[in-house]
Amino acid sequence: MAYERKINHNLPKLRSTPTKQKLPKRQQQIRRWRLCSKRRRLEESLEKRLGSH
Repeated sequence: MAYERKINHNLPKLRSTPTKQKLPKRQQQIRRWRLCSKRRRLEESLEKRLGSH
């Protein structure tokens, strides 16, 4: 029983070790957020241009 508990206790650590898989997801989120912010800026600039016209 104690051995099984040890394995179960070590499982989350083993799962969390491959950070290389998690990093790209975060990078994707950052890229998406940057793209969104760029789009927002473009939209704002377009609105300003349209407003000035």
